Amino acid sequence: MIDKRIILIALFLAFLLAASRIHKNLVSAQTAKASLKPTPSQVLSPVPSVLVSTTPRSSSAPTQNSESENLKDWIYPNSKVDKTSDDVISLESGDDPTQIGSWYKDKMNQGNFTTRSFSTVNSNNNIVSSFLATNPTIRLEIKIERMSNQETTNIDMSIR
Repeated sequence: MIDKRIILIALFLAFLLAASRIHKNLVSAQTAKASLKPTPSQVLSPVPSVLVSTTPRSSSAPTQNSESENLKDWIYPNSKVDKTSDDVISLESGDDPTQIGSWYKDKMNQGNFTTRSFSTVNSNNNIVSSFLATNPTIRLEIKIERMSNQETTNIDMSIR
């Protein structure tokens, strides 16, 4: 007859093994979640979200970095450069933010990106759109913003 202590030890070891696997999964999930936290410059004032869509796409085609890595290729046609640095450009345009967003969304969809994310928030005609596109070598972020009391739309782009 099997001793009750052996059964309890076996159950305890099984419990420890299960707990270890659960802990490992939680740590992996927390690490993944931590990498998605926005930096303070990405945090917007709280407004209700109207549209959020993420479109992952895998591609077996080779990455074409030359067309994507140059921020000048991403300057909206009807805009003027406000500020610039090596990896950041700020633009202004008189065009509607929806029209600008459509142009960037189309351009991202044509690029060789493995992940694309688009979101737009409209609260009392204060419009903020965020676009993110990545491939194995770059991360392109675009923020389009027009407040109800402004006549121009601000476009901020960064590439890493």
